[in-house]
Amino acid sequence: MISVMRLCRRFVIVATCLGASVAAAGKDFAPEIAPLRIPRVTRAPKISDFVEGRPREAEAVITVFKQFDPHDGADVSEPTSAYLSYDSKNLYVGWNKDVVILSGIQESKKYGADNSSNNSNTGQQNLSALFNQKQDESIASVPEFKELMEEPADMLFWTNASSMFNSVPMLGLTKFADLFKGSYGAGSVNFENGRSVAHYRSYTGKDLADILKKYPNQTVDMSLVNKYPYPVEGFAAFSFNPQIISDIIKYGGMQSTVDQYFQQLGFTMDDVTKAFKGDFAIVFSDIATGEKEYEMNGMKFHNNKPSVKLVFTATIGDKTSYDKIVSKLAEQGIMEMKNGQYVPKGMGDEFAFNMDGKNLTVASDNDVMQQYLSGRGNAAVPGDIANEAKDKAAMFYVDINKILQGISTGSDEKSLDAARATFKNGTATTTNFNGKYVESNFELNTVNNNENSLVSLIKFFAAVSQKIQKEGQRLKNEGVIDSLQHIDTTMLPH
Repeated sequence: MISVMRLCRRFVIVATCLGASVAAAGKDFAPEIAPLRIPRVTRAPKISDFVEGRPREAEAVITVFKQFDPHDGADVSEPTSAYLSYDSKNLYVGWNKDVVILSGIQESKKYGADNSSNNSNTGQQNLSALFNQKQDESIASVPEFKELMEEPADMLFWTNASSMFNSVPMLGLTKFADLFKGSYGAGSVNFENGRSVAHYRSYTGKDLADILKKYPNQTVDMSLVNKYPYPVEGFAAFSFNPQIISDIIKYGGMQSTVDQYFQQLGFTMDDVTKAFKGDFAIVFSDIATGEKEYEMNGMKFHNNKPSVKLVFTATIGDKTSYDKIVSKLAEQGIMEMKNGQYVPKGMGDEFAFNMDGKNLTVASDNDVMQQYLSGRGNAAVPGDIANEAKDKAAMFYVDINKILQGISTGSDEKSLDAARATFKNGTATTTNFNGKYVESNFELNTVNNNENSLVSLIKFFAAVSQKIQKEGQRLKNEGVIDSLQHIDTTMLPH
């Protein structure tokens, strides 16, 4: 029997903003391609159509699949079908016995013109070129891509950062695009019992690598997290040399523009990069919702207001540079002196602000601030999470289940219950640049350790989708949706 896992194996997403190119190493593809006609539909198919056996408007059906495991290339033991159609965008699918290529063409319509035939021709030409390209012209010639294809994973993906930046309007015309030449990423995803794990390597081109190599590696300062006075529900800690930002701005030819802006404020870009050491942390806990009463036009209303305890802290690098910046910002009316220190003007009592010469700290209230500054600490970061943070440039952790337990919507508790029964916690880490790439690891843990995480996720999204459909049908039956559609928008304020 072929499983969802096995269908996912060797599934490669090659992402660029202009197209995709996948070719199998060492294969010669026949120039003749038997076309598959995919019908265009006016109504997108729904999962419920398949589950409940309802006929779709139109579709192309594929029934030929092969195993990967346990017998690579053998016929599948369980009949499997794929159903293809398209609506607002063209989707072209071409394959032979060895490879499947999906190529998307974004419709670029001109007013009063029909571009469908032009897009169709472009798509067919694109597919023909992909099938007949030589190995040294394809992504299969990239050593890192070959390494990626050897990884045991449920899903593999490849991104081309260079192409992405070149496609961004204006940015592609600057030297910033050159900085990412030769930059790409390789990633894998595995769905295991109780957890989903993803690994990603971001490879840099020569120019960006030269900038990163200039500065020694920095690792997260977990003391900024451990000082937090309550058991954490989540945190993000990261560390980098701010001078890297300055070098990237210089490379892009924007230094004079940035300098001119800062000079108008009374300081320099060099002051900004020196002011902070590069160690930052955001820590939070006690996320909850509580009912709040408020009055409007003489009438009293109630709603659920969210609350959170939070601390943001950044380590000061050069205090002289920091003092210069805040004093100049005060002259500009952006900051003001309050309780013996400069704070953002108009901040009021909503947040607490403190700079003790070593750290700049912002807290959700004064009580959280004072307990944090006392340094006693009660963050209770789980031991395995603390170990993961060692020697990392960035660390993120969130206790999803604990947060969900403190939230109440008052109306959609079924969806919340489904989320509580699905999600446990999540982590993400990033290493320092090793001369070739930066590696990131992501892990999403689910509640049921005896069930494959992909199955748990599918069950959750199916339950939420069903709830949304029922709510939509309820509003339609009550006439709410119809009444909204007939609102005269010309009477609304603009």
